[in-house]
Amino acid sequence: MSFAATPTMSRGRPTHTTTGPAKSSARARWGWTTLALAVVIGALWLIAGRFSPATPSTPARSSPAETAHCIRDPRCHRTFVVAHRAEGFGGPENSRAAVALVVEAGVPVIEIDLRSSRDGQLFVMHDGRLEHYTSLRGRAEEMSSEEIGRARLKNGEGIPRFEDVYEITRGKAMLSVDFKVHERMMEEVADWIHAHGSFDDLIFFANTGEEMEAAARAKQRYPQMIVMVRLLDTRVTVESTRAVFGGRLPEILHTNRIGFAEVADLHALGTKVYMNAVPLDRYFQPFRYFATRSLLETGLDFVLTGNPRSVMRKVAAAHPAR
Repeated sequence: MSFAATPTMSRGRPTHTTTGPAKSSARARWGWTTLALAVVIGALWLIAGRFSPATPSTPARSSPAETAHCIRDPRCHRTFVVAHRAEGFGGPENSRAAVALVVEAGVPVIEIDLRSSRDGQLFVMHDGRLEHYTSLRGRAEEMSSEEIGRARLKNGEGIPRFEDVYEITRGKAMLSVDFKVHERMMEEVADWIHAHGSFDDLIFFANTGEEMEAAARAKQRYPQMIVMVRLLDTRVTVESTRAVFGGRLPEILHTNRIGFAEVADLHALGTKVYMNAVPLDRYFQPFRYFATRSLLETGLDFVLTGNPRSVMRKVAAAHPAR
């Protein structure tokens, strides 16, 4: 049995509705609150403009050899901008066109992702599902290199192989390589660079325990290899990383727990500090400006961003002599 809703009568408690002057007063308060918020945001934006460079400026270009020399020297501390997936200047992410534009703009480091075809060929791509950004469907690791070669990006070019991108950046910009493949391929890339390139041109990013061990084995063969390890709470610590690398730390530590004191502590250990600032790219101005400025003031060495042009200007403004 169900009960239909029926009107009821209440006694002794007259209802009051907001009309006339009361409603106008509420509207006025809301209007003044909105206006005050707009004024505060506008003031912050003006302050941001006051402290940002009046004219576009960028840091002096740094060749891979110069960047690598600074990485290996514990006394050298500069802030290098890293272009996330070669973004920021046009062209699809991780594409030849995008990489070439980033190199032309003078960004010192470009972050790329590697995935493998079914037959073991390395392609530059972040997402393993081709339908998300190419003309084909399927997972990269389930397709042959010939099949992947038929895929087309939004600008009409094919998915680049690792060798194609390295040819564009060699001697002009460093590559920070994220290996989304079996860890043995990190060692294979190290062997290939030893035979065909320069270890000044690459940062090998070890993202898992298995990749750390592979990087440590490769570094025993090639001491000049530059390795970055991501610190992960209690799972990957400075102490556990040191143990994997035979008592020494890799050149760069990637961490999200950034503050002036933390950066200083890591610098005291002789390592460089790398931070992913891509989440800040999604902030509205002027909050993005202040968040980025605060990050740069920590003294970190590498900042990964999807807006490299803007961050390079901020670095140049903060360190005009560099």
